[in-house]
Amino acid sequence: MSTLLIEIKNLSKHYGAKIALNNIYLKLNQNEVVGILGLNGAGKSTCLKILAGILPPTKGEIYLKNTLIYNSETHQTDDYLLQYKSKLRIGYLPEFVTLYPELTVKDFLNFMMVIKDVPKYKREEELKNAIQKTHLEEYENTLIKYLSLGYQKRTGIAQTILGNPDFIILDEPISGLDPRQIIEIRNLIRELAKEHTIIISSHILSEVAQTCDRVYILHKGEIVKEVSKQELPQIETIFMEATNA
Repeated sequence: MSTLLIEIKNLSKHYGAKIALNNIYLKLNQNEVVGILGLNGAGKSTCLKILAGILPPTKGEIYLKNTLIYNSETHQTDDYLLQYKSKLRIGYLPEFVTLYPELTVKDFLNFMMVIKDVPKYKREEELKNAIQKTHLEEYENTLIKYLSLGYQKRTGIAQTILGNPDFIILDEPISGLDPRQIIEIRNLIRELAKEHTIIISSHILSEVAQTCDRVYILHKGEIVKEVSKQELPQIETIFMEATNA
């Protein structure tokens, strides 16, 4: 039986009169890969930023392992330590990841461990684990500016798993990659899902179908369809019908 990890209820985000998200409901179970599909402007990145704790929702509730970590009625839960600890359990890779080109891969990951407050006694083990899981051993002493886009993406993913978070958020992790790199990142995501719950957004329907266990289709700020694993082979037809494209 699947164990519920993340649940968001009645989540909305307004920018003045513009409604970016409207009363959406999402749930994610442990050790599954869930995709969010949608046209440009559908609200995918907004949703992921809210899950990452970067944007506050206009209304709604967010639960992590059945513990309320955000309530729009009070804007925040009163337990700020709980919020802090909850964010440490989340790894986030934005669509346009900011890396430091003058740093080596190893130096960048060490810097990120300081930012993420990984205890000093754990950092050597965490660094080794992140580099091994993302297959960056050959490049750990390479300056980031000399890496290909694919290996820069790997470096970005490596920082998401520092601190061993329960939940990893990947916004367009395969955008701009060549076919071989896409396959490698897909395999990496499936490998990471053995130990983490992962949510990804993408414009590439076929890739989401091969990578994910379930998919939510977001259209004009609303969840218009949840696609089961059994339905994923028909994702193109389902997506076209759900978005009236």
